[in-house]
Amino acid sequence: MSSSHPSAMSGKKRFVADTDGLPCPECSKETLAWLSGNCALLDGTVVPDLDYIHCSSCGHNLFDLQAMQRIREFRESLKPKAASRRRAAMRKGIEVSNA
Repeated sequence: MSSSHPSAMSGKKRFVADTDGLPCPECSKETLAWLSGNCALLDGTVVPDLDYIHCSSCGHNLFDLQAMQRIREFRESLKPKAASRRRAAMRKGIEVSNA
């Protein structure tokens, strides 16, 4: 594990490959590095405090399983809750089932 990886100091156990010498799957250049911070996804969602691999040559981002889980959880937190959707539909006069 690389000591430069953001999670190396967090105490969480995770398998992380060192990015030294690994080529980017998009541009094939060896310019991959671990970053930690806000990450803008292709759909415009910005996930705060995410550990991910970034290619400084082409801008491609790579995500391990923990990052993918965090992205999924963050997207779920952005969805309106069922009760909120039901209230909004009732205000618009749309019939809503309780299922």
